[in-house]
Formats: sequence, structure tokens, C-alpha cells
Amino acid sequence: MLTLYDLTGGAGQILRHLGGAAGVRQDAARVIGRVEPCDDRWRLAGAGARMREALAVVPAGSAGPPGELTAALRKLAGRGVAAVALATGDGGAVPEEERVAAAAHAAGLPVLVPVSPCGAAELQALVLRRLAGVLREGVEQRDRLLRLSARLERQGEDPGRLLRLLADECGARVRLIGPGPGPGSGPGTRKREEEWEELDGHGRLLDRVRDGRAHAAALTAGERHVLLHATGAEAPHPVLAAVRSEPWPPRLRDLVALSAGQLGLLRHPLERRAAGRRLRRTEMALRVSILQYLMVGGVAAAVRAAEPLAPGVLTADGGRLAVVECAAAEDRAGVARECEEAVGKRALVVLCPADDRHVIVVLPEPSGAGPESGADPDPGPELGSAAPLAFVVRAPGRVAGVSGPEPWSRAARAYESAFRALATARQTPERITVHTGGTPLAALLPAAAGQWARALLEPLERLPAEQRDQLVHTTRLALGYGTAFAARLVGVDRTTAGKRLSLVMRQAGLDRGRLADRAVLELAFRLGEHPRAPEEPGEPGEPGEPGGGPPRLRPLLLGSGPARQQAERFLEPLDTATRDLLAAWIAADGAVGRTAAGLGMHRNSCSQRLDRAGAALGRPLTQPGAGCHDVLWALVLTGGLPVEILHDPVAGDPRPG
Repeated sequence: MLTLYDLTGGAGQILRHLGGAAGVRQDAARVIGRVEPCDDRWRLAGAGARMREALAVVPAGSAGPPGELTAALRKLAGRGVAAVALATGDGGAVPEEERVAAAAHAAGLPVLVPVSPCGAAELQALVLRRLAGVLREGVEQRDRLLRLSARLERQGEDPGRLLRLLADECGARVRLIGPGPGPGSGPGTRKREEEWEELDGHGRLLDRVRDGRAHAAALTAGERHVLLHATGAEAPHPVLAAVRSEPWPPRLRDLVALSAGQLGLLRHPLERRAAGRRLRRTEMALRVSILQYLMVGGVAAAVRAAEPLAPGVLTADGGRLAVVECAAAEDRAGVARECEEAVGKRALVVLCPADDRHVIVVLPEPSGAGPESGADPDPGPELGSAAPLAFVVRAPGRVAGVSGPEPWSRAARAYESAFRALATARQTPERITVHTGGTPLAALLPAAAGQWARALLEPLERLPAEQRDQLVHTTRLALGYGTAFAARLVGVDRTTAGKRLSLVMRQAGLDRGRLADRAVLELAFRLGEHPRAPEEPGEPGEPGEPGGGPPRLRPLLLGSGPARQQAERFLEPLDTATRDLLAAWIAADGAVGRTAAGLGMHRNSCSQRLDRAGAALGRPLTQPGAGCHDVLWALVLTGGLPVEILHDPVAGDPRPG
């Protein structure tokens, strides 16, 4: 709707107050909602009918009934007329202007005249066009605001854009003031970010709206015209505050009120989405904690934590672990949701804490359901409970590795199997494989090797059981993937993981800084898990060394024909020069810079050759972990490295220099 300001102010002014109208109240906020013509005696049609918010247009040349002008104006005011406009005709003059101005002052009703001369019909048309334009603009403003509000609701965005649009539409300063205590909350109250300097001195009014004692309020202080609206259904309310330097016309007041309602509607979906995101983050953190419990052998704690979240998943005696690798730059959370849809409630899906592209799926399956780990697997092993993941990896760039069935107490070993299967999966059309990997060295050594491993690890038995389990599981992961990766996987910092590794190696009489010593310790752990190969005639047996002592590592290795044969097959893709490079690299404890310096080549060239060798062997050699150990054992067994590189604390051998 129009106001007197829309007609008498700004660049589009078409009316002015009669003769300055000294003494007459010039209420610029008076609303004009309709235009009604008068006769030459200043009377409206329809005697007695209310003409609320009307602008009465008087014909040109009419000075009103003599002696009754004030009474006529009062009658118009009594029927709801907001103002009177006098047409001036071609002459542009108002008859008896002083008498009309005096009557307007006495009646308290604004009397206006056109800025440019015009007749009654033309004046009425001008005002109606202006009224239609304002109504059209108001509809367009409401439409823009509602459309933006609907878009923000669909997209789940905060209301910042809505506030900026409201400020532009109203030519005002706009802010959503939070529900905390405001400037009028009493002495000693700390001012908050939500307070606004525009409301200085009006904190009590703000508090009334915020607390729900008033739904809306308006105030004028100097050149500030302030509107306050509560948003939302529950107190304390966020308050929409809008300030203009000019009075608020009704259409803009309505726009502010509409915006307050939309903000209230937007607030609840946003809060629900925020709560949903917090719940999802909490749930994923719990899933990571369950995985970390499994990785460090805390099966009982993992079962207790998992049962409310994924009932029945960990109550089986064991299962498989699958590692799904996302495509580059892919949304991992979206892939996790796809995994959940594929496996339903029969598995636990976890965002890997160690690798930002991996999703880990814990799938229950009795450990007897598949081939025994460590034994030669059947050709083409089945995916078992991981079969639904085949649909997930159909998307370009994704691969998945799956372990064989393992008891939950060996979840770390299952993870290692799944992790290694990724390399094979990248080379297969199906892009998902179960780890086969060939028979590990620990399964090829004679039974006496288990006696050696027990002797090496015996000092760990003197540690408290809970501490020992934590140390051993962290150490095994650190040996397999490096301390940084293992730390993220079990939920500790890198320093803590390194300290645990160092402590276990010291207890075993080994040096963490030597690659060969780390390989010896990992072999000892593996020997406690794998079934022994049948002994060949003449191989060391259970009695151990003469005199009843435990057997020694070096004779066990050199006396195993199957282990030597497998080592030859493992190194078969490499030429002699590459084997010599790997031997120098192992002797330098895996330090690329030292290896390059010893061979007289550039560091980058050395690193590239190691990468090519690792690709040929299917092992990541430039990353710390079990791949380096596999190369060391193969070189020792085939004579590429002297067996003396191995330090055996059980045999009391002197530490290599």
C-alpha cells in the first residue's frame, strides 16, 4: 500500500502539502489504500459508508461550502479518509488557499495539491497508477522472498541470504539477534555477539520480544525507525531487527513480518539437519572406536560398544574385513552409505581413520566358513559375506580387498589381508578380490620355528596381560604399516605408537632403528599364528639345539627348502641389477638417501627404481611396513643378502655393526 511519503517525498513526488501546511500534522506514514472522488461540496458518495485509508480527490476550482469547510473536512476524517487532494486544473492555483489551509489545520486532516497542474480525473489516475505500482512491487518482493526461502529450505542453508535480500528490498540494516541475554538483561550481564549497536538504550524492549512477552515491537529514536519481530515458536526467541532512516511503509512492515515467519520455519529444519549431522559424526566416531578396539585386541569392549549400534555383527565368533578404496576426490561418506545399503544391517561400516580414501566394512562370518588362514587357499576363493560389495565397486575408480574369515581377536591380521588384496583388485576386471597372497614364510618354516618365536617373545609374557595386548597389537600394526598409519588406526598419537614399538623391541632384545630387526620381530609374531609345514627329513625339530636350548633363526631359515623356493619365485620378476639395488637398500635400513649415495646415483632415480621394483613385486617398498620385510626374507633366503644381517637375541648372536 501507499503512504503519504510515497506520494509527497523522493524522486517520484506527485503531491505536496498545501502551502507548507504550517501547523498541520504531516504524518508521512499515513496509509493510502484507495482513491475516492468528491463532489464540489467536498462530499463522498455513499453517505455514511466507511472509506478507510482513502485519498479523497476534490475537483479543481472547488473551495468547499462557505463557512462549512472545517466541518466538511471533519466529516471526511470521520469516514476514515487519510488525506484530501485538491485538483488544480490548468491554472494550478487553489481558490482561497489560506482558508483551506486553516480549515485543514482545524480538522487535523492533511490537504495535498499536485506538484504539476492537473484535473481531478488525471490526479486520480496518477495516484491509482502509483498505488498499482506499489502493490505490484510488494507482490514481487514477497515472491522473491518466498522463492529464496523455499530454495534455502531445500538446500539446507543458513538464513544469511534471506537477511541480505530483506535488507536490499527494504533499504534497511537487518540482523537476526540470537536468543542470549541482551543489553537490558540487568547489571553485570556480559554483552554478547548478538547485541547490536543500533539498539543501544532499547535493551528492555528487545528482551520483551526475545522472552516472548511481546511478539513484535516498533520504536523511533531520532532518525532510527526500528522493527523487532520474534522468530520461532519457543522462547527465548531469536529476534529479527530491521532499522531504516525513514518511516516504515505498510508493505515493508509486512515484508519484515513475513521474513520473521520464514526465518522461524527455516530454523527448525536447520536445527534438525545440524542435530542429524552431529548424530552422524558421533555415530561414525563410535564406529571408529569399535574398529580400534578390534585392532588392539579389545574384543569384549568392541562387542559391548557395537551391540546397540549393529546388533549381532560382533556376536559371531569371527568374520571378514573388507577395505573399499574410493575413487580419487570421491565423497567417502557417500561411498560408506552405499556400502551400508549393500550389506544392510549385517555389517559395521567404518570410515578408515588412517586412510582418507578407505572405507572399512566389518562382516560377520564364522571363521570356519572359509579356507584356513595361512594354508594354501582354494582357487578362486568366494567373497562370502562380502559379496554385496561387488555392486559398490562397479562405480569407476573404486576397488575392494577382502580378507578371509578370521576370529575377531585377529582383526588386525584380517585388515592386513584386506589391505594387501587391494593391489590385486586394481588389476582385475571385477575390482574386488579376496586375499590369497601365497603361503607366508611363517607357514613354510619347520615346527621348531615356533619354539624360537616363543623364546624371543618370552620377555613380553612378564608384562601385565592388558598392557601386553595393547603393546603387541599396536606394535604389529606399526611393523605392518609404519607408526604414523598405525597410530591413526588405533586412535593414538604417532609418538605413543612409536614408544610402544620401541618398548616391545627392547623387551625382545631388538633395535627399532634396524629394518632387519623389525622384520625379525614381525616374523616371531606371525609364527605364533600360522600352522607349521610338515617337517622334511633332517630339518630341526622340536627338541631344538643340542643341550635343550631353543633353535636358532639362521639355521631354520637356511634349512627350509620350501621357503627358499618361494623366495626364488617371489624375486623372479627382478633382474640382477634390481636385486643388487634392493640388497643395498635393505642394508641401509630402507633409507633412500643413503642407498643412493652408496650406489653413486641421484636420490630421485633411486626412489623411482624402488617404485618400479615394488610394482613388479606387488609391494609398496617406499612406505614403511611388511612389504620391506618380504623383500628382506627373499634376499636372505636366495643369498642376495648375508644371513648375518639378522640379529637373533635367542641365539645370543652379537649385534651386527
